[in-house]
Amino acid sequence: MDPSTGLRPSFQPLNMPWGAPSQPPNMPHSGLPYQHHLQQQQQHQQQPYMQQQQQPPSFLENPEQAKLRFQIESEFVQSLANPHYLNYLAQRGYFKEATFVRYLNYLRYFKQPDYAKTLKYPQCLLFLDLLQKPEFREAIASSSNAKFIEDQMLLQWHYYLRKRQRLSQFTTTFRQSPERFYQAEQAPQQIFNPPSAASADDDAESEERSDEPMEEQE
Repeated sequence: MDPSTGLRPSFQPLNMPWGAPSQPPNMPHSGLPYQHHLQQQQQHQQQPYMQQQQQPPSFLENPEQAKLRFQIESEFVQSLANPHYLNYLAQRGYFKEATFVRYLNYLRYFKQPDYAKTLKYPQCLLFLDLLQKPEFREAIASSSNAKFIEDQMLLQWHYYLRKRQRLSQFTTTFRQSPERFYQAEQAPQQIFNPPSAASADDDAESEERSDEPMEEQE
């Protein structure tokens, strides 16, 4: 360092035992004070950092990560079809967290046809809508309510299979002969056959015979 100016020399020192740098450092101009040069250098270093902060952060998701996230969300949405699992979440206070409630609202994109057709248990969408209501989130905390919902689901599945079988039989019959089906529906149904004239005479004779007294046998 030059004692007269207080600045480092502008030339690279030679024969340094630890090895000289490949390029000399940026030295200030001889006419500028050293502190002023440091301020300019700090401002120059802060400019790219400020530019990075001004740019909005971007989260890029590759296809594998997007597929994994969709599988996790699909599995969680379908687990909502189990009322006992909803009872488990309610008793542990998950439904009282605002973040979790917003996440349930976000999962409603599964109601779109392109996503709904990927679900194996579509009844979970009904529970997803019910979970948007605070009354249901409080009621499902009761184990008796969860058991009641499970019983109703079992009854619905039991009778739904019968209705589905009847509907499939009706559809098959209609596709085979739709004209015969309409004719059978439009044909009037006769409750009883009107009596003819000959049958009326026979009935009268049978009544007269029944009125005659029977002869006593000796």
